[in-house]
Amino acid sequence: MNRATAFIAAFNDIEQYLRRNYGSRNAEGFRTLVRIAMREQALPQPQADALFAFADLRNAISHGTYHEGRPIAEPFEHTVTEIEALRDLITQPPTALAVLGERSPDVVTLATTIHDALKLLHGESLSVLPVYAKSFIFLLTTDMIVRWVAEDLEDDGRLDAHSVGDLAPYVSPADMAYFSRADISAATAIHHFTDPGHSGLLPRAIIITPKGSPKQYPLRVIDRSELPKLVQALDF
Repeated sequence: MNRATAFIAAFNDIEQYLRRNYGSRNAEGFRTLVRIAMREQALPQPQADALFAFADLRNAISHGTYHEGRPIAEPFEHTVTEIEALRDLITQPPTALAVLGERSPDVVTLATTIHDALKLLHGESLSVLPVYAKSFIFLLTTDMIVRWVAEDLEDDGRLDAHSVGDLAPYVSPADMAYFSRADISAATAIHHFTDPGHSGLLPRAIIITPKGSPKQYPLRVIDRSELPKLVQALDF
């Protein structure tokens, strides 16, 4: 198999996968399928950009000169390697947990002392801690703690709060979490961490629960600081 044939084979695998999963009919063009997959949070922008470029190359090969049934023009070897790697990422999308690994979540309650919460944040190099009672209450963030320190000290020069519950008044809309099941893909996790959507806000964490409900105890908390690992895993 020459490089052009290998390239076309990988491209066709991608197109068939996108059509099977995101096409409502066989009339959609390849670029339309890519845009639909992006809207469905299945493709990050770098992968979509690569697919658009590969589509142009596919057209050049398909409409070029053939000799004995084989295209004369051939892509570079590294181009074939790239599209084959991208095909594997798209048709067998890794989950976020497969990339990041399992990790028991650190969770606090309203009664947890601020001292203990700070020890958890520092010891585990975290920037967020979910606060739970029977269900999720709010996300304790380092930014929230900074707001509390600044406002409380300004009030009377002392830090009066003692428990996590005392920090509830300092919660802001920016201290939000997105809830998902354990099968969330790495691409979808990247989307939530990078696309603010209509709200204009980005989650500080993705909280994994059995059914993606805030009423359930977390299985894993994905901190925004883990985003680079997710992005790197989808590199090709």
